Amino acid sequence: MHKLIAKLRPRLPGCIPRYTGGQTYFYPAFNASRTEDAFKFAHEFSEHLAQQIALEAVMRVRASKGLRMTSFHGNFFVRSTDLLALPAVPRDQGYVIEVSIEENINTNVVCFQTAVLHTTCYGERRIRVLTLCLPVTNNLSEVYASADQIAITTLLANKTVERALVSRLEDARDALTNKVVDILGIYKSALTGAGVGNTPQLFVPDNLKLLPLLALGLLKHVGLRQSTQIPTDLRSNAMNLLKTMPVELLVPYIHPRFYSLHNMPQEAGTVGSDGVILPPVMNLTSEKLERHGCYLLEDGQNMFLWVGREVVPQLCVDLFDSPSYDGLRGGKFTLPTLDNSFSQRVNLIIGKIREMRRGPYYPVLYLVKEDGEPALRLWFLSHLIEDRTDTVMSYYQWLGHLKDRVNSTSF
Repeated sequence: MHKLIAKLRPRLPGCIPRYTGGQTYFYPAFNASRTEDAFKFAHEFSEHLAQQIALEAVMRVRASKGLRMTSFHGNFFVRSTDLLALPAVPRDQGYVIEVSIEENINTNVVCFQTAVLHTTCYGERRIRVLTLCLPVTNNLSEVYASADQIAITTLLANKTVERALVSRLEDARDALTNKVVDILGIYKSALTGAGVGNTPQLFVPDNLKLLPLLALGLLKHVGLRQSTQIPTDLRSNAMNLLKTMPVELLVPYIHPRFYSLHNMPQEAGTVGSDGVILPPVMNLTSEKLERHGCYLLEDGQNMFLWVGREVVPQLCVDLFDSPSYDGLRGGKFTLPTLDNSFSQRVNLIIGKIREMRRGPYYPVLYLVKEDGEPALRLWFLSHLIEDRTDTVMSYYQWLGHLKDRVNSTSF
């Protein structure tokens, strides 16, 4: 019986909230005596108890004649073809609904309406209705011009995770690649002068410029990356997040934000008219790492402070209250607030990022030394998605691969 429970345990945390509309919280290697673990749990538990949620909800989605809802993604129970049951509706969750065209549409516009009947946490029974009206067109160029790369990425993330759960991970990754190739291939063959055949460049619509990069981020994400070194519970939690995050949290989760701290502009970390000013965002590549540098990377779930081995001692004193690089200890870390400008600016930046990622989760800060613990270094470097890894090509190789696939496929 113990072995059976052990085998089922990785699936249970994601399965229960999947059908009850709940959320999953993940605390790997939890140690209550460690300040960072205790604070993360206390923060997330108090936020969970304090957040205003909806209860006993049902959701129905209707659309104009000729349209049909075909697939639903998220945490809920599908009661019928267009009715979803949500015992709980947390504040920060996303839902994806696929719509298919079943017959010719002869009107100039189509309408979608989503109605949610729910009970508030104060015991009031309410209904919320969202209505969307969209124009109809036969012009493919208008369809591409109106395409939303963030919405497409969210759909691809959900479909890839679903495919990985019922089939092989390799099949799910191939399906993701094929869908990106289809989108770009049809655009090239139908809407550019290149038509079919080989071309020296990859044609991408202006409003889909980031789609290849975001797709690469999905392929390299811990939830979908091919590796025997990823623990099952870590991959399972990542898949849960990919399927439930709202778009404003999903994008940084698959494409982290990367900042240089040691040479950031003077105004970075100060308070401006719109709040704390953040440093410029850098490309996710190890080419940006300098041995004397200090960098911050965050994906909404975790934050990493990378410190190069040749960092100047004064930075260690000002930021970590340590006389030198050798005195730093890698791992989970609480950044002290010291009586100097640099320390206060970095603390304001970290606080601003945590505020931006406002939601049920509290990002833990890790200190990563360039020559520190190998597993921690590799974890940090795995977020630099523009670099080549053992199993996945670099960003520029990926663009070349997409170009070759588009050139060799008929659309």
